[in-house]
Amino acid sequence: RIYDSYPGGHFSMSEMVDYMSAVGFDGIDMSFENIGRFDDAVNSVLYSAANRAEKRGLTLSSCHLPFYMPDPDGQQLMTSFLSELKKGIDAAALMNIGYAVTHPVAYHSQRRTYEEWLEKNKEFLSPVIEYARKKGVKICIENMASANESEKDHLYGCTADEILILAKKFDCGVCWDFGHANLSGLSQSGEIEKIGGKLCVVHIHDNDGKKDSHFLPFSGNIDWTDAMMGLKNIGYCGFFDMEVKSSELPADREIRTDYGRKTVFFARKLINMARINK
Repeated sequence: RIYDSYPGGHFSMSEMVDYMSAVGFDGIDMSFENIGRFDDAVNSVLYSAANRAEKRGLTLSSCHLPFYMPDPDGQQLMTSFLSELKKGIDAAALMNIGYAVTHPVAYHSQRRTYEEWLEKNKEFLSPVIEYARKKGVKICIENMASANESEKDHLYGCTADEILILAKKFDCGVCWDFGHANLSGLSQSGEIEKIGGKLCVVHIHDNDGKKDSHFLPFSGNIDWTDAMMGLKNIGYCGFFDMEVKSSELPADREIRTDYGRKTVFFARKLINMARINK
């Protein structure tokens, strides 16, 4: 999103690819949150972007499927949402992206039982994961952020244990979002070590523990030494997806280039902290 690259944004998809290469990224994480807005003509744009990324030596590491989930109990709305998810999976397959991240249904624990949460996720995730498998795409389930609406009110789907139950049930991967975990007040290293080899994708951004701000790392209160120790302890060798917010940046190339280079700098710093000594 650093380049606001989706069709209809400030810049073209091809310009986004050139930008990512120019500022020093090794790859691109595609956001398909708006894929439902576009007809099949968008496929030619995605295909061109994938070819351009290959020419620039950029890996298309993973993507994020549409995530603004409607009321999970609204059958008609969920049917429409499932259609958008499948369109995102189609886009991932077209661009040869191996991992697709999705949010689970995340009921409030004070309003629904654990069994209801588990059953709803089985109902929701089964067709998504089955469709993705047929397309050669691996689904990764992302940990959610606790709502923090009261001391007792929080969401199912926040902890490593809960996400692991779903990942093992469907034999899929896990995406660990450090910002979400910080909002949930979790130990980053402890949770990551529980996930172990199921961890395929990480979303890196910072916050103050109160709002999902998507700051650059070291701009909030996440203990990155602890977080990177968790990755180091499990031997994580995957991608570092920098999910930092840039929607409020002006459409100014110099400002966005500077922001992109700062993002790369902090990514490399974190990678060095998590590097496995052999």
